[in-house]
Amino acid sequence: MENRYILRCVIENVPTSRAKKLLKCNVQFITILGANPSLLKTWAREMLKARRYTCIVSRVQVVRIYSLLVEYIAMLVRLWVEAKKEQFIFFQGTNKTKGDSMNILITGGAGYIGHYTANLLNKSGHKVIVIDNLSTGDKDNLDKGIQFYDGDITNASDLIRVFGYNDINLVIHFAGKIIVEESINKPIEYYYTNVEGTRLLLKYMEHFSVNKIIFSSSASVYGNYEGIANEETITDPMTPYASTKLTCEDMIKYSGIEYIIFRYFNVAGGKQKGNSLIANIKNSDIITIYGDGSNIRDFIHVKDIAEAHFRAVKHMSSNNTHELINLGCGRGYTVLETIMKSNKDYIFTKARAGDIKISLCDNKKAEIIGWKPIRSIEEMLKEDTK
Repeated sequence: MENRYILRCVIENVPTSRAKKLLKCNVQFITILGANPSLLKTWAREMLKARRYTCIVSRVQVVRIYSLLVEYIAMLVRLWVEAKKEQFIFFQGTNKTKGDSMNILITGGAGYIGHYTANLLNKSGHKVIVIDNLSTGDKDNLDKGIQFYDGDITNASDLIRVFGYNDINLVIHFAGKIIVEESINKPIEYYYTNVEGTRLLLKYMEHFSVNKIIFSSSASVYGNYEGIANEETITDPMTPYASTKLTCEDMIKYSGIEYIIFRYFNVAGGKQKGNSLIANIKNSDIITIYGDGSNIRDFIHVKDIAEAHFRAVKHMSSNNTHELINLGCGRGYTVLETIMKSNKDYIFTKARAGDIKISLCDNKKAEIIGWKPIRSIEEMLKEDTK
C-alpha cells in the first residue's frame, strides 16, 4: 500500500514548516485552501519546486495561477464540493499543547492495553491521538477528548493523514498481531502486520521529524529461558510472533531515534478478552489447562502497564533515552496455582504449540523511570468493567 498514490489531497492552513514534508509523501494533486496570502505563496513556491499539479483556492476568492481557465476554476469548485463530502484526505494544521503536555500518537490505542494507556494520558493533560483499525479494539473504550482515526499502520496514506494533521511529539506503538499460536499458522501475516507496519511507522516518524517512541514488545523474545530474565538475558524467540517483536526492537534501536522498549510478561486484569489464562478464568465456568499445569507465569496488571507508559512519557520528555525495560511483577505462579485461586473447575488437554515453560521477570531496571508494580494477582482475577 505504500506505493499507492494519493491522487488528491486538500490542505487547509497547514503551517509553512510542514509544506516540504507533505510534498514528499507521494501526493500528486493538491488543492490548497486558506486565507493567509503569505501561506498560499509559500505553498505555491514549494509546489513548483516539487513539480506537482497545483491549484490554490482562497476562502474568499480564487487566486489565479498561470491564467487559470474558466473550466479549470469550475473543476476547483467540484473539488471543493467533493472535499466537503470527505472524499479527500485533510490536513488542517497542528494541535497545540500547553505546559509540559505532549501530542502523543498511540497506535492500537483502542485495544486492551492501548485504551488504558490512552485514557490515563488523556486524564493527565496530554493531547492523545489514537490510530486503530478496530480489528480487536473498540473506540467506545476511549474517553472523551481523545482524537480517533480509523486506520492501519500498514497503510501509508493512513499514517500520512495522522502525522500530517497532528504535530506529534511522541509515539506509543501497541498496534500489531499478538496471538502466539495463530502466528505459527500464519507467520507471513504476522511478519507483514508487525514488521512492515513498524517499518512504515518509523519511516513516517522520520519524515515528520518525530524522534521518540515507546514500543510494546514481549517477554516471549527470551524463549524458554530457565530462570529469571533480565534485559541482558540472551534472546531466543521460539515463535513467529516473538521473532517479529525482536525484529521490531532491532529496527527501532538502529533507527537513531530515542526509545523505550518495554518487554511485557503476562498482562492481565481489567477488561480482558481473548484466550489468555486470566481472561479464561474470569470469563469461563470451566477452565482448560494446556499440558500439566506446571508452566510458570509472571502476571502483571494492565493498569500497572499503563502507569509504566505514563512514567516513560514523563521520563522521555526531559531525558535523551535509549532503554530496554522488562515489565512484570517479579513473582511467578504456576497455571494450576493460579486457577486454584479462583475456585473454578478445570480440565486438562494437550499442551499448545509455542507455550513457554517458565516466564519470570527481573523488573529492577524499571526503577529508572520511577515505576514499580502495585497490584496483586487477586486484583487481576477480579471482574473490572471500568
